[in-house]
Amino acid sequence: MTLVYLLLGLLLILVGLPLLSTPLPFGLVLTGLGLTLILARSRRARAWLRRRRSRHPRLDRWLHQAERLLPSALGRILARTAAKRDD
Repeated sequence: MTLVYLLLGLLLILVGLPLLSTPLPFGLVLTGLGLTLILARSRRARAWLRRRRSRHPRLDRWLHQAERLLPSALGRILARTAAKRDD
């Protein structure tokens, strides 16, 4: 079942990327949903994004803000990739 989610996520990303240049935000929505599906099912993808967030504070701030603005289910998935903070 995980393979189905990963393939569906990849398909959504591949369909969404060409639509990013259109005036309507369909490409952004499809790409975001595809990435969310992949992050929800792949430990490796979550670890990759966690490393990116720890190395790039601006990306981490942007994604932290997105966690709060997204619907709760999507925000929880994104929160699982949060970089370790030294607060």
